[in-house]
Amino acid sequence: MNLAVKIFSVQNHAALPAILWGGLACGVLDITAALLVYSLFGIQPIRLLQGIAGGLLGPQTYEGGLLTALLGLLCHFLIAFSAAAVYVAVSSWSASSWVVAVAINRHNAKRALRVSVPCI
Repeated sequence: MNLAVKIFSVQNHAALPAILWGGLACGVLDITAALLVYSLFGIQPIRLLQGIAGGLLGPQTYEGGLLTALLGLLCHFLIAFSAAAVYVAVSSWSASSWVVAVAINRHNAKRALRVSVPCI
């Protein structure tokens, strides 16, 4: 069974609420902290949110007004929910899965080093 199917299966009915609540808590706490800290430096909330959207739009993000600020808020929460989903996915692995994943990654890392650095 593939990992995504396993995590979001009916048997693991707690995954979706964990992602939703975790992502919401992460997003709200993070944006609140950012707004408070940057307000001490005189940066307006809209400007801060536009800065987040700047990752997608570049410098012209500051010309978009409220629309680009809302895009920044959407991007912020997308990242927060993605982080929560990754956390739920990783935390659902069993210990044996971790051992196998570490062993595979070590083998691949050593092989990659031998190919790229012949002296190893």
